[in-house]
Amino acid sequence: MTLLAIQNTRAQTQNHRHQVVVLEANLRESQVKLAMLEVDRSRLTLKAPQDGEVEALLYEVGEMIPSNAPAVLLETSRQYFDIYVNEMQASLYTPGTRLKAYVPVLDREVEGTVRNTVAAPSFADIRMARENGQADITSFKVRIDVVPTEGLLTGMTLEVRDESHH
Repeated sequence: MTLLAIQNTRAQTQNHRHQVVVLEANLRESQVKLAMLEVDRSRLTLKAPQDGEVEALLYEVGEMIPSNAPAVLLETSRQYFDIYVNEMQASLYTPGTRLKAYVPVLDREVEGTVRNTVAAPSFADIRMARENGQADITSFKVRIDVVPTEGLLTGMTLEVRDESHH
């Protein structure tokens, strides 16, 4: 009886070892599935560049949204202004460049930081009448974030006044 009990205990121990191996394999498989689901979730999650209140949804539920297309209009407290510069000046406005802008209505300067510089839409280019229709001067749009300033309201005129940025 004792020998039979020892054999049974050994067989049970071996079964438990196999169960541990199977459970470890199941754990690895579940971890891979979890990683795949996290990738799927990140692809389905829209992230706003900053905090704000949703003003409008541009797509309906179930619609396909093109890559890098705006999907939501946000009302934020970020203050910025855009300027248009020619291609010779565009290289002066790299992201992070700090500059000053003058607010004529407030008769004071405000600090600004260049967020980005991108090619402006074709209507902003100066074109000559040519047979191939190429632009003579290409414009670039520079978006400049402004430090929140008392009295500065949306729609006010700002002028860039910086020695290196004419």
